[in-house]
Amino acid sequence: MDYFDDIDVKSNTGKSDNTLAVRLLATAPSVYSLSLAENIIPKVNYLAALWGWPSLSNKLCECPLLTLSMDNIQQTLSFYNMTGYIDLPNKEGMTTENAGNVRSRYIATSLYNRLLPRWNFLLKEQERKEQLLGVLALKTDDTSRAEAI
Repeated sequence: MDYFDDIDVKSNTGKSDNTLAVRLLATAPSVYSLSLAENIIPKVNYLAALWGWPSLSNKLCECPLLTLSMDNIQQTLSFYNMTGYIDLPNKEGMTTENAGNVRSRYIATSLYNRLLPRWNFLLKEQERKEQLLGVLALKTDDTSRAEAI
């Protein structure tokens, strides 16, 4: 619990009865079954690099991110980076101007069951729209030629 209290201090949330430790206990009690050194600290450091320490405490309580695997977090952020939603310049200096756009619930969204199927649907719809516009452009060309004759 001291570790989570230290995050509150770094986040400048001040002392209150509603500390990060208490909020995590209420919203994601399984966090306390995870290894601090092997699981929680690497994720907290990674997310602190993304969001910065000032907003970390509040963002960790929006959604139980600490229960996700580090691979899931990194793969989802990589997807958002690939789509242009955020810009992750490199792994060392990750804090970016638009990193605040990524709420914890967006990171917790299932990459394979939710994000990728929607992304593929969007790409197929864009392709279908481009094909339809191409057909309409051909018809317009044919009509213009017929009127010219």
